[in-house]
Amino acid sequence: MESPLSVPEPLGSWKEIAGYLGKGVRTVQRWEQDLGLPVRRPKSRSKGVVFALAEDIDEWLRQQETENRNTLRHELKQLRRVLEEALAENHMLRRELELTARKYQKEELRKTESVQELIKLSSELVRKAAAAQRAYAETIQTSKELGMIRRNKQP
Repeated sequence: MESPLSVPEPLGSWKEIAGYLGKGVRTVQRWEQDLGLPVRRPKSRSKGVVFALAEDIDEWLRQQETENRNTLRHELKQLRRVLEEALAENHMLRRELELTARKYQKEELRKTESVQELIKLSSELVRKAAAAQRAYAETIQTSKELGMIRRNKQP
């Protein structure tokens, strides 16, 4: 057990650091390179010698967690904004579609009414043409009958 004044024992290799974090050696090496995992190298030693303090790693982990939480909050805020914009655009497009559909329905109704009116007028013309044809036929018949009557009256 450590006394309050004792110096914590450093983690003296990549393997010990990886074991402390519960990760593989390549992972912690990548974390050092990409994320700034606090690993130290003695100035007088070769490049392969490393060590780290558990409390530095613990602080780094807390910082990473905070940064990740902040990043997630920011991304969530952006996603909410994008969703709100998409919903607003969806509402606008639905409104435009409804207006276009109503306009199309009115136009179709107007066309249908126009066609119905044309059919009605055509039927009326056909009826009048038939009546005119009957009248013409009657006139011809009457003319023939009158002509025959006149011929018969002549001596």
